[in-house]
Amino acid sequence: MPDAAIESFAVAATPGAEVLFHASPVGVGYSVDRTLLKVNDRLCEMTGYAREELIGQSLRILHPSDAAFEAIGKIIYPQLAEKGMARMDAQLRRKDGRVLDVALSVALVCPDDPAQGVIATVLDVTDYLRTQADLRAARARLEVALEAGNLGLYEVDLVTGEGHVDDRYLSQLGLSRASEMTLAQWSELIHPDDRARMQAVVADGIAGRISELDTEYRMRHADGSWRWILDRWRVYARDADNSRLRVAGVHLDITDRKATEETLAELNRTLEHRVAERTTEVHRQAEQLRGLTIRLTRTEQRERKRLATILHDHIQQLIVAAQIQLKRLTRTTDTAGIQAAAQSVGEVLQEALDASRSLTVELSPPVLYESGLIGGLNWLGTRMREQHGLAVQLHAEAAAEPAGDEVRFLLFECARELLLNIVKHAGVDHAQLTLARRSPVEIRLSVADAGSGFDPDGLKRLRPEEMSFGLFSIQERIAHLGGRMDIESAPGRGTQVTLLVPLAEGPAPPAVVGATTGWRGAKTLHIRRRRQRCRVLIVDDHQIVREGLAGLLRAEPDIDVIGEAANGARAIELAVDLEPDVIVMDVNLGAGIDGIEATRRVLAIDPGVTVIGLSMHIDQDVADAMRDAGAAAYLTKGGPPEALIKAIRAHHGQ
Repeated sequence: MPDAAIESFAVAATPGAEVLFHASPVGVGYSVDRTLLKVNDRLCEMTGYAREELIGQSLRILHPSDAAFEAIGKIIYPQLAEKGMARMDAQLRRKDGRVLDVALSVALVCPDDPAQGVIATVLDVTDYLRTQADLRAARARLEVALEAGNLGLYEVDLVTGEGHVDDRYLSQLGLSRASEMTLAQWSELIHPDDRARMQAVVADGIAGRISELDTEYRMRHADGSWRWILDRWRVYARDADNSRLRVAGVHLDITDRKATEETLAELNRTLEHRVAERTTEVHRQAEQLRGLTIRLTRTEQRERKRLATILHDHIQQLIVAAQIQLKRLTRTTDTAGIQAAAQSVGEVLQEALDASRSLTVELSPPVLYESGLIGGLNWLGTRMREQHGLAVQLHAEAAAEPAGDEVRFLLFECARELLLNIVKHAGVDHAQLTLARRSPVEIRLSVADAGSGFDPDGLKRLRPEEMSFGLFSIQERIAHLGGRMDIESAPGRGTQVTLLVPLAEGPAPPAVVGATTGWRGAKTLHIRRRRQRCRVLIVDDHQIVREGLAGLLRAEPDIDVIGEAANGARAIELAVDLEPDVIVMDVNLGAGIDGIEATRRVLAIDPGVTVIGLSMHIDQDVADAMRDAGAAAYLTKGGPPEALIKAIRAHHGQ
């Protein structure tokens, strides 16, 4: 049978077919009853067998296993019976044991007589399949990278305008997957300010002037907003006649990055501006310090001269007069004359003693050592009335007595300097002096008058020779102790200077963020304009309460309600933006910052504002906590409305 089959195959094959059989680039074999009768060189090369090793052998020799051999037969022979031919992917085993992936095509030599056998072509696709697997793995890795970087992919023909974009590209613009993206549609989505530039880029690509691009521009999102896009593409196909010019690229939404860059740029601009301001401020302060140094030297010389004058023209003269009287005593024997001389010497010495005591009291009042700061302020009030005709109304809390001598002496000297300023400049004959405990760790000394006042902004325009050494000296000494000074004044509205210092001596605390900086804005100095009407900020988490309080206060002719806040964070913002005189602060403000903490933060930023606590609580612990945070007063919501109005007026400016 094999010889007859080969003869039949040879008769059926034309000379051209025989040549094709042996010259085919794919393996070809002829078999009958699954026995190889004829193979070409390519099949031998592919399998590693010599021709004589294959001829007459079962096809099983080329299959990895009996199961694989039987499985192929079950697939191919039914197809041959039905169609006369069959195709499938399979695996063949080489002589060296290596397994090949192949594409197998089998056909009956004579469809009318299957017994004449089959002819099969075998295409080695091992490298092809391996390449395909590598491509799939590479694409999977690329997809992961693109997904991680949120990069949209696209390709477009710059000549025809036809394009394709992936889902990420569309999602960055808020477009659906069904959306198309031609070059014209892309151009329409570009911001008008960027469109001409990007159209010029396309023209440069078509003209061959550029082959790649890396640029940023804005595109319109589906929600109407403008999104910043980073676009990078490269030409990958160009026809010789420029009829087609394809580019591929990536598309990334960088709106957040641009916003961050703008924020940083603004911060840099602000920083540069602040540095310039601070540099100018430093030069100005240096100029002020030079002027103040001169003033200090002159003041010191004047004080030395005054003391020398007192000693020379008064005390020394009295001592000389006493000496003369004593010499007279040695030369007289008259009893009446001796008594008269002795009396004269006594009077002279008494006058000298009184002058010495007066000078001692003026330089360092003993009452400060004996009765503390409150006693010293009482003495100072009496002294001001006797020497300058200034009536001083003193309000002092015993709890505000400083523990250390440095704070006690400093506040006394500051009070004296401020009261002398009133004598010199205010044009009034009365003043208010207040010493109070602002919090468990802070004392407030306030000196106020209803006199001529001044423009606070004028402090920043003073030349060195015009500056008041007193105010500058007070601010510097207060800052040394970690304290702050608040100046509130207006022309014709009087002046109030408030000093806030730690109760105990210690290092200066860190500067408060948001406070004013330098002598003309140091974190230890706050300057504000005194207003005719009291500006009130209402803070309460219940709208109906805020509206009720606002209506109550607006009915008062001397009170303006300038804002309302429903939570602690908003209260702090409005306190900075609106600069109220008084804040009516609820204790419970819902989630977030409560009224106690909001009070503490507001007063850290602006110690000049007055906070009045208002709550449903009648618990003394809550009231104490509010006062410890710096509140000037604490009222319950169930109390009479007049009490709140009275408290606002009483504490306005304190």
